[in-house]
Amino acid sequence: MALAATIGATLMVAVPSGAAAARSRPAASVTPPTIYFPACATGRWQFNGTDGKAHDSRGYTVEAWDIDSTSADDLLGTTTTGTDGTWRICFANSDLDGEQGQDVYVDFVSRNERWRVEWNGRDYRETTRNTKVFTNVATFSTVDFGVMKPSRPEDHGALKVFDAAYDVWSWLQEPCWDPLDAPELCRQIRISWASDSMERPRYAYTDDRVILNAEAADVPSAIAHEMGHAVMDDLYEDAIPDDFGGMHFINTESNPGLAWAEGFAEWFQASVYGNPVVTFTTGEKTDLEEPTWGTPNWDNGDRVEGRVAGALIDLIDNVNEAPWDRYGEGRLGTKGSVWSTVVFNRLVSFREFWDAWEPQAGTGESGALAALYQNTVDYTFRDPLTSGQTLTRPTPRFIEGDNYETSGAHIRDDRWAAVATRPTTADPVGNTLSLYGDRALTELLATSGRGPVPFVAFTRPDGEVYPKVVGGGPYAIQYSTSSAVVEPDTEHMSPMCQADLVHVYEAYVSGGNLISLSVAPTGNLDVEVFLLGPRLSGDGTLAVPRGGETAAASAAGPGGEERIAVTVVEEGWYAVLVTNKGGDCNAYTLKRGT
Repeated sequence: MALAATIGATLMVAVPSGAAAARSRPAASVTPPTIYFPACATGRWQFNGTDGKAHDSRGYTVEAWDIDSTSADDLLGTTTTGTDGTWRICFANSDLDGEQGQDVYVDFVSRNERWRVEWNGRDYRETTRNTKVFTNVATFSTVDFGVMKPSRPEDHGALKVFDAAYDVWSWLQEPCWDPLDAPELCRQIRISWASDSMERPRYAYTDDRVILNAEAADVPSAIAHEMGHAVMDDLYEDAIPDDFGGMHFINTESNPGLAWAEGFAEWFQASVYGNPVVTFTTGEKTDLEEPTWGTPNWDNGDRVEGRVAGALIDLIDNVNEAPWDRYGEGRLGTKGSVWSTVVFNRLVSFREFWDAWEPQAGTGESGALAALYQNTVDYTFRDPLTSGQTLTRPTPRFIEGDNYETSGAHIRDDRWAAVATRPTTADPVGNTLSLYGDRALTELLATSGRGPVPFVAFTRPDGEVYPKVVGGGPYAIQYSTSSAVVEPDTEHMSPMCQADLVHVYEAYVSGGNLISLSVAPTGNLDVEVFLLGPRLSGDGTLAVPRGGETAAASAAGPGGEERIAVTVVEEGWYAVLVTNKGGDCNAYTLKRGT
């Protein structure tokens, strides 16, 4: 929104038409009109930025005054500077002290209708009354005050603070800080700053005031952070909950309200400047998108303000970090639905935000849950596993684990499938894999012990399964469904590369009969073969972990052929699993004897 539209425009004085006035009433009652002949003043207002270069001051109030020798000086007009720092004021050029024209000087004042920079209740004011005055300005002329800057070096800091507030205003693009306010009720944010201030940067909820230290003038994002609190306070109509205040740190757990308030302010400053790196007035920096599970010195969850801020950023931006962030409404710097959710709901925690927030149409919430999970906020996130796809993940949470759900073309009949995992680095401990029958992870189906390739094979005609990986180190996980039936006296050749953890086949065996299987790999491929089952008849769920198989062969080593031969007791459909212990991308041949 153009600042001049809401923060004051150039004051123009109209010149009435004497002829028009005469025609509007009988000639006998005509009083000669007072004709105000105009003149104008213009100029440009700048300050020295942190980079030492001249910067245009935007949205700054400019007042034009006339020096009156017989009484107090007269205010001729007021405006605010444009985005290029320029200003223009036109006024009636009839001097009440009887001289030929106005004696014009200007004041620059650190306020407008939406924000104000002050110290001890006083605005920063720069006047040209004693340095630059245009006397007896000619009618219909424009006097140019030229490019001007504050005369006191310390006042340049006040202008830097003021300009950072303009950044916030121009980013919001709202009629008021609270867009639901009527225009006449728009709040002005007061910002206290001085070149010698040693105050702790904060927002004082008790008197609606941003308080800054001297160093804040050189850290605009820190100013935006505190203004984020001011905006939230306005949105909440000053009804901020008690637990929104107190001692806090960006990386440690506090309480839900404080984590939400601070996390919102950190998202706010990151969005204003399109930068996820938070800069403190001490010079320290923190990248809000970098921390994830296992980041040293960071607590986890939605009671940590930095985690809340990172989650909000990841809901907005399309710069997705591996391995879980996969949602975004646009680029960082846009408000998106995060802003609208906060505007229309007086939220007291990130959990309340999530319950009120809605993903973009057609995106679903799975990707958004993943973005939260990237920031260690787990609202029952289950990473989707698609048949045949392998995911690589860092070390899982040792107790809570990493949680998944099978998705895509999941078996809805009674065929065999399997989920397998394998370390991606040398890991003497290994991971454990569990399979659950419900999203809440209360119905445990089976748990695989540690091994080269922990797995659980299963049949579940009536629903999905929910795998969990715990402990160990970085790993890969794969969900595979049955690819073929192994008939007697047949063979199947298949490639197997590093990303292939488990291949699933089926074989029907009559009770009391012998089944013999062999797997011959090429190159240095190191495989295992397992026979499991038989599956249940009807709609029953069966889950068989590694260690619960009917027969297995695993000791031949890289390039070695694995063989099993076993007489089964029960007749039925058995699962044949070929697992990949390691080696290069090669192939194997699976044979079943007569």
